[in-house]
Amino acid sequence: MAIADTADFAAAVAQSHDIKLLADPAGDALPKVEAAGDVLALIGPEGGFTDAEQAAAREAGCVAWRLAPHVLRIETAAVAAAAILRSR
Repeated sequence: MAIADTADFAAAVAQSHDIKLLADPAGDALPKVEAAGDVLALIGPEGGFTDAEQAAAREAGCVAWRLAPHVLRIETAAVAAAAILRSR
């Protein structure tokens, strides 16, 4: 598992991955990732992704993913995402 620094959004969603997840409080529960070799999980800035970023992510194949039943701070969301994905 690698946790990257902040990145240009367009460049991040353009990368090739087996599964691309976009952290979104309105998203669905985590899809099955057991068979995936390479997962990209995007955690947004405070205040969330813009509508344009969400649209670009969906167009690039990202699936909206709800980490918890409530909004998490960025620091907590990143750790929670890593723990959830690591447990699969």
